[in-house]
Amino acid sequence: MAIAGGTWAVGAGLESEAVSAPRIDYVTVGERMDAEVREAVVDVYYGSAFVASGGAGGTITTVDVMPGDPLTEGDHIASINGGTLIAYSQPLPLYRALSRGDRGPDVAALATFLSAMGLLDPGYVDDNFGPQLDRAVREFQRTLGYPVDGVFRPEFVLYVGPDFTVGTVSIQLGDQVAPGAEIVRGAPPVLRAEIVGVDLRPLPPFSGGPLSLEIAGTTFTVDGTSLEGEAVAGIAQGLAALSMSGELIDGGQIRRYSDAKISLENPSRWGALPSSAVYVGAEGQFCAVSDDETVKSLTIVRDATGEIGTVLVPSELVGLNVLADVSRAAEKILAQCK
Repeated sequence: MAIAGGTWAVGAGLESEAVSAPRIDYVTVGERMDAEVREAVVDVYYGSAFVASGGAGGTITTVDVMPGDPLTEGDHIASINGGTLIAYSQPLPLYRALSRGDRGPDVAALATFLSAMGLLDPGYVDDNFGPQLDRAVREFQRTLGYPVDGVFRPEFVLYVGPDFTVGTVSIQLGDQVAPGAEIVRGAPPVLRAEIVGVDLRPLPPFSGGPLSLEIAGTTFTVDGTSLEGEAVAGIAQGLAALSMSGELIDGGQIRRYSDAKISLENPSRWGALPSSAVYVGAEGQFCAVSDDETVKSLTIVRDATGEIGTVLVPSELVGLNVLADVSRAAEKILAQCK
């Protein structure tokens, strides 16, 4: 920004649009609708993927999931030796074989799981492995291809936790797997996103919001340049839907998307001046001098996007005649810029 004595560098086309000169020494504050468009890079940060391991050893006889599938409790994941491995997401993972007569919080978790599958009446959900739970376990075994003995073993289920989406399927049909082998790996959780300049430095602040982020012809509405929670999850899902993989950096923990643009969703109205019409006082205050030699304080001054030599000032100054080259003003007038 060339201020106070800088050259009036507005091109002829811009000059006719932004400023007009009723007299040789003065210009009229023009009008701009400015969206503050900036070239940008989007860095999406991911956490570590959850690895779901378990099941009995043997031969993979079916694979029932694929990348991108969301898993909820009770979903079929794969079969090993003909026994179906079921998704399990109770807060307490099963860690021991359970049978009639056992008691404890893991028994209550198993009962809740089987009740959710429709195999046990909710009225019988408690921490006591009784006859009703025994019947439910045997029905589970009969339905899903396990030997029917009434003993519920941890290898019947695969703990995936809540909100699990398959990122990678680690097995193939016919594979020989050991007990507790990795079966699927979850999609890495999205932590946050940072929208930065093409030089990877923070972008200058915008004058308002919301902002419009454009990538590959798709537009997302964002509230700022640092995103978390649902805002960044929505962008990550949108980019995945566009089949955009981005550039993996930092060991794959960051996906970088280039060729983005970010701007104000609703362009703001400004006054436009050549930079030579703006003076900076001793205390850093920006001012312009009107045609009646009154000093006008400028609360905001910033460069016009894409217009060298033009600065933007508050819109209430639009139509005001000001000195085109503030260096021509008398020192006693410029001294009033405080």
